[in-house]
Amino acid sequence: PAQRLHEAVLDDCLQHLAFYRGHADPNKRVTCDARLLATLHAYFALLGAGAAELGGDARFEHARRGLRLEVLGTSFDGLRPCAQAPDSDGSTLLDVWPDDVVGNADFLAAGMRLARDVAGFDLVARANPKRINPVLFAMGDPGCGKTVTCHAIGNYFLRYCRERGVPARFVVITRTDWASSYQNASAQQLVDIFKRQVAGFEGVVGVYWPDIDTAFAARSEAGLRSEEKNILGASFGIFDGTVIPKNGQWFMLTDANTLNMDTATISRITQDPFHLRGAASADDFVTLMRDKKLGHHRAHLPITDAQWRELGQACIDGGLSGRAVENITRRVITEIESFEYPDAYFTAPLDERRAMIAQFSRSVEAARVNEIIGHYLRFERDAEARAERERFEARVREIVFQMTAHDAARRATDGA
Repeated sequence: PAQRLHEAVLDDCLQHLAFYRGHADPNKRVTCDARLLATLHAYFALLGAGAAELGGDARFEHARRGLRLEVLGTSFDGLRPCAQAPDSDGSTLLDVWPDDVVGNADFLAAGMRLARDVAGFDLVARANPKRINPVLFAMGDPGCGKTVTCHAIGNYFLRYCRERGVPARFVVITRTDWASSYQNASAQQLVDIFKRQVAGFEGVVGVYWPDIDTAFAARSEAGLRSEEKNILGASFGIFDGTVIPKNGQWFMLTDANTLNMDTATISRITQDPFHLRGAASADDFVTLMRDKKLGHHRAHLPITDAQWRELGQACIDGGLSGRAVENITRRVITEIESFEYPDAYFTAPLDERRAMIAQFSRSVEAARVNEIIGHYLRFERDAEARAERERFEARVREIVFQMTAHDAARRATDGA
């Protein structure tokens, strides 16, 4: 239908211009670029007004909803623009895809399957022919790849829908969204996000709510009164279907660190959490290091397959995470690309600079990579674990402070 519409509009527009090029009245005849632009503007203004009038006619509702257009990157459901929305903090999803994920295979497969099920939502009937559980919850230690896996599922979902002409968006709930709702002594702002950006969207929606343990851990803080705890508890309505219906139009991915969620809270979110480990074998770590993180630098890594397996086993023996491997491989890349820039580097085009980097980069042997792994195990692993815990506790304190400060201000205002 979209292709036929494009052709019909183009043909009609050309006929319109041809009519005015040969118009009997010289004052209306298209004789220059200015007249041409004015005529085109008038034509599309008239076309838009007519389409808007027809779009409001109930007799054309079915046809309107069946129309899928994309103009200059903006998708339309009928006549309503429904461009892919950015994440709620203005950023975009990470540039990661399912093939980039190492480990977490069960959660990745479940997320992709759920994305396909939601893409089948009937936008006319406002129902999904399949009955689905829209929430996938992942638990895992920091660095196991929760965020990367969820972003990969989000990108897969958007591409899958785009290839099939299904209007779709993917929303990321940020800590700012939570903090703002607490500061207002209500979860209403967060609820509004779901009602407006999810249930109110003329298409299908995926949602990623990272680090949900940060939000719900605040419920157990001793400084909160029952009123604030009830406010937090009201947010569970998002999961049990009382805020927006579980009608198959949307799905949610959410995650938490393993040790920060109590059993009662987990059971309210899901009955079957996925436990993510990320890379879980020596081969997984070889794939992660050699192929994913250092793939563009293989020419400068004279390391045999047997040596790579030994390095992968060193990661297993050291209990390393994917985040730790990211740290280690960044150091390896720094050593590979550690050279003095030739003067020509700073004026050369980008492609020539890349060629110079490849030409002057150094080789790093297996023994040196093993030394970098050992250094990380001795000096940095525990420090990163402490920093992660401190970040979590700081977020919880921030939420609690905002809630109690608002309550104190409200009571002072009431007293005045």
